[in-house]
Amino acid sequence: MPEFYHSLEIALREILARGLSEKHDQDRFSRNMLYSDAYSWNFPPQLSGSLGIFYSREWHDLLATLTQVNATGDVTGSLHHHHVGSQNGSVHNDLNVAWFSTQRREDGINPMDLRRCRYTDGYPYEAGVETRETIRAVTMIYYFGNPPYMPGNGGETGLYSTTDEPVDQPAALIPPINNSILLFENTPYGYHSFIQNRCHTRNSAILWLHRSKEEGVKHWGQHRISQW
Repeated sequence: MPEFYHSLEIALREILARGLSEKHDQDRFSRNMLYSDAYSWNFPPQLSGSLGIFYSREWHDLLATLTQVNATGDVTGSLHHHHVGSQNGSVHNDLNVAWFSTQRREDGINPMDLRRCRYTDGYPYEAGVETRETIRAVTMIYYFGNPPYMPGNGGETGLYSTTDEPVDQPAALIPPINNSILLFENTPYGYHSFIQNRCHTRNSAILWLHRSKEEGVKHWGQHRISQW
């Protein structure tokens, strides 16, 4: 629906209007990701309004069904903003460990709460918080709030056959066309990267679903799952 898409853009613009921070700031887009030239705003566990669709049970189940992944209900996500001329990313996959505390809603969704524990290693920020290890299972990139795309603008997501391919020579390019989604299961071979945006800013919403550690190890082997 055009009206709902417009509401997502309004939500994005409202957060962007708070300004950009060069250090971590939970209320603004900030530099909080290693090895990335993007600014990021992490979804709070109580994500609401139009953006709340990304933490809904229906959205979780849709993505899990499309990718045929047995997802745990643990979700984390963020908005990404690349200023014009942002540097290329690095070729990588998203098959990483991920840690959660448990604060499930009535619908079974367990949004990441960065006030309670660290996503990368489970370090608890509150006494008595129990954490558990999961494995990233699905990556979603939703492109929105961008100027019209034309070939040569940059800002695409590159897909690669191996990590040895030059970042600016991907096997395939996914353009950041508004209201489109790139969705894939996290495997040892899901290599991708951000491509420098030469002409316009690039905005997107990122979401990860997760599977149990036991299932991830059974699927891929412990040696293929990356630590942080």
